[in-house]
Amino acid sequence: MEEESLSIDQPYNIGINLYGGATNSESVQKLLQDVEYGVPEYHIQQWKSSDVAIKSLEKHYNDGARFISPYYISIIPSTLKPKEEDTLQKFHINLENELEGSNELYKAIVEFGSN
Repeated sequence: MEEESLSIDQPYNIGINLYGGATNSESVQKLLQDVEYGVPEYHIQQWKSSDVAIKSLEKHYNDGARFISPYYISIIPSTLKPKEEDTLQKFHINLENELEGSNELYKAIVEFGSN
């Protein structure tokens, strides 16, 4: 029954949230091969380098992802943000945030978008 919800013959497109190792996992890539899908939430959560994120973004783009929504990019300027950090701040994608690889994901998005 579970497999039926992932079949190509469904009247909807598959959506999957990808975090951490799942963003570039071979098993996830195998599951999503030959289908169009969307990624409503995406964050590499890896500190290694922007290459990890670039390769993942390119792979999903080339394999049928209709969209990827990085989690999360805030439009609130830092001067208006609360001084105390909440749990989501570590996922705030910007150059200054080194937590959870957020700065590396930012660099990857800029590079990917400029190619």
